[in-house]
Amino acid sequence: MSEFICPQQGSRPSARGREAKSYLRADGTCSYCGSITEQAFFAAVEAGLEVTPTDKSYKVYVDVPEERAGQPRVVSVTGGDDQPGPDWIPADPAHLEASGWMGGGYNWMQLAPRGATRQAKFYLEHLSYEGQIRFVALVNAKGMQLAYPGFFYVAPFFCEPVRKGSVA
Repeated sequence: MSEFICPQQGSRPSARGREAKSYLRADGTCSYCGSITEQAFFAAVEAGLEVTPTDKSYKVYVDVPEERAGQPRVVSVTGGDDQPGPDWIPADPAHLEASGWMGGGYNWMQLAPRGATRQAKFYLEHLSYEGQIRFVALVNAKGMQLAYPGFFYVAPFFCEPVRKGSVA
């Protein structure tokens, strides 16, 4: 397992005074922040999958292929003793955990099949300098499929707007 310092973490020391190390989890995400990797981000962009801008200069969401497409996932949970409706079934801890529902107190759950893609987060700090250049080139060439509103209403932290008529 290759360790690294997550860029989201910076050089903040751990509780023991050492730099805490991050690693890539089995699902290919950063153990510290949950971001997908730069390589996974650009693979999704090149596949024409959608990138969703956010109101943060350091984060976007990106559609990535769902490895478990068609398999059931938990879409809603509730507590209480009475079954809330006919499409609710008794909560199963294994299904809950596999779908990312942590904690307890859930008595009922609803299932739906997983789609062909899922939305993952990508922290732009995970881009190398070359990755930042590639990102800007893709945006400028309209080579990135942007979700609503179709543009970055908050510019990525490594970008500066260019005024009309000025030379960069």
